[in-house]
Amino acid sequence: MPRQRTQTPVNGTAIRVIRERTGLTVADVVGGLAANGLDVHADHLRNIELGHKQPSPKLLAALASVLHVPQTALMATSPDSLSAQAGAATFAAVGSVLIFLELVLLVGLLGIGAR
Repeated sequence: MPRQRTQTPVNGTAIRVIRERTGLTVADVVGGLAANGLDVHADHLRNIELGHKQPSPKLLAALASVLHVPQTALMATSPDSLSAQAGAATFAAVGSVLIFLELVLLVGLLGIGAR
């Protein structure tokens, strides 16, 4: 019998962002899933977070439990999920700006381009 997949696609980015915001590692989540009776390999969880795989309904329920969020927060169309994606994008943009500013400061300190 084929495995059941969730009807609505899961947002892997939201899973990763929520996991990271709660301070959990992939190993922590895998351990939590094991405590819920699911034997999931870390690579499988990473593939879900990257959007390469979709979890079964049972795994989705367990992920939500381990992450202490409703299942809908992990769905692709959820406002919580979209908020997590926006947060990740904002974090990446701020990081890029900080790197740029560090480079500008370094160029200034080294006097590169000064006449």
